[in-house]
Amino acid sequence: MPATASASRPPAPREDPARAYRPIRDYAAIGDCHGAALVARDGGIDWCCLRRHDGEPVFCRLLDAGKGGYFAINPATPYEVERGYLKDTNILRTVFATSTGRLAVTDFMPVGRRLGAGTHDYVSLTAPNWLVRRIEGLDGEVELDVAYRPSLDFARRRPELVLADGRLKAEGVPELVADLPF
Repeated sequence: MPATASASRPPAPREDPARAYRPIRDYAAIGDCHGAALVARDGGIDWCCLRRHDGEPVFCRLLDAGKGGYFAINPATPYEVERGYLKDTNILRTVFATSTGRLAVTDFMPVGRRLGAGTHDYVSLTAPNWLVRRIEGLDGEVELDVAYRPSLDFARRRPELVLADGRLKAEGVPELVADLPF
């Protein structure tokens, strides 16, 4: 991981999921050439459009900290954070260090090429419209706060979440699914 600035920052309050707006400098962008997401230093995805950059966002806390959807993963106790893109990629790796351990969250949106496309063929790209968040324990133990709150229609509606077959599905939005590791 490239050298990056590190900073101490307490976590967002556990009882208040609508944390304050983050400065734009706190965000890193990931994308799949079709959609994009903005990941805050504190582990929150505050903006994400899956199919098109200009499409309806599933997470839009960037616009409305109180009602906008988001997907947050961060330690439940005070932490220091260091992050950067993996070399020559658009894959973001964030390392959280607490007094009891360290963990990494790796965020990306996969992209591929159609069969037969050349190495430098950037027109024949395919994307499954996925947002991938991988959590990896590095050492010790770290208690996590995880909040998954998608929104629809620019936060005018919240989908009902249904747990079935190890997946968290947003009712009425078949493509909005979170695979759970348990």
